[in-house]
Amino acid sequence: MGKWGGIQQGLAAVEAGKLAKKNLELSDQELELRKMAADRADKQFESDETARAFEIAKGIRSTYGGIRANSLGGGGAGSKNKITRTQVNQSMTVLSEKYGLSTEVLTELYSKGGADGVVQAATYAENYANKFSTGDFVGDAPNLVIGEMIAGALYTDSETVEYDWEKINTELGMEVDQAVKDMLGASYTVPGAVTLTPPPLVEKPSLTDLDAADKRGIMSAESQARGESRTINGRLNILRKKQEDQSISSTEQLELSWLVDRLGMISSAQDSFKDDVYTPLIELFGASYINTVTDYYGNLEGAPLNPAFFNASKQEIPVTNEAVIKSLARLGILVPGMRIRNEETGTLITLTE
Repeated sequence: MGKWGGIQQGLAAVEAGKLAKKNLELSDQELELRKMAADRADKQFESDETARAFEIAKGIRSTYGGIRANSLGGGGAGSKNKITRTQVNQSMTVLSEKYGLSTEVLTELYSKGGADGVVQAATYAENYANKFSTGDFVGDAPNLVIGEMIAGALYTDSETVEYDWEKINTELGMEVDQAVKDMLGASYTVPGAVTLTPPPLVEKPSLTDLDAADKRGIMSAESQARGESRTINGRLNILRKKQEDQSISSTEQLELSWLVDRLGMISSAQDSFKDDVYTPLIELFGASYINTVTDYYGNLEGAPLNPAFFNASKQEIPVTNEAVIKSLARLGILVPGMRIRNEETGTLITLTE
């Protein structure tokens, strides 16, 4: 090969060594880069795991953690409508200055019912007052009823409850890891709450409603008159037969006389009804109607219906004695709500169910 061949081999060896060294250096750099990338991946994984654990914890706290919605400052997980300090202060001002609630009452409401209790009370108060001010509703003055609403509030105390991990695992379909449990702790607090009942307002009846109620009452009285006439005639037939047989008792004789008089009043009232004069019929039978209709239709309580109905409710029905009263009650002629005057004793009796 000669001298030149030996030189070429030497140069080749030197180049090979340089290349090997360079390759080694590149391998070290690449290894370092890979190590750094791995470290970053580990840190990202840890960060992702922490974020995942936080989201799981937040979901559990929202579902199982007893967080009350509308609590001040957001109320934690599960709160949908965040109540601010400004809202609470405004509600306190409304309740104290507009509706006259004392500091002591408001302090108790806030301490037991929280921010949502205060805001809810103010909302109910304003809704009531706004409707009341229209003049279209019947009810007590706002200052009075709002105080009564607060006084009648129902409070529940806060309580500490331990997480039921077995139940939570089952419902989530997964095993909650220790990191999540550490975030949540062993228990949670169910805050106290307040239950307020909005004060009722009854809408005033319209003129059309009043006219319809009057007409219904008149027709009801006419129907009762026909029904009672049939009952009286049936009873009179029995008593007259006894009278003919001379087997009628003294009490039955008194009853017969009362029934004859009553039938005469009904007949006269029915004649007036045919002439579109309704007061006599209402005076006889309007009491039961006005009691029934105001119980069923609360907005008619105190409404300006035909005055004859209210006069009827005050009418006294004179009956000879207690024995006759009992007989007439059994027949259904004297009914609950009627005011009966026992002529023998002078006692006023109001029949009840």
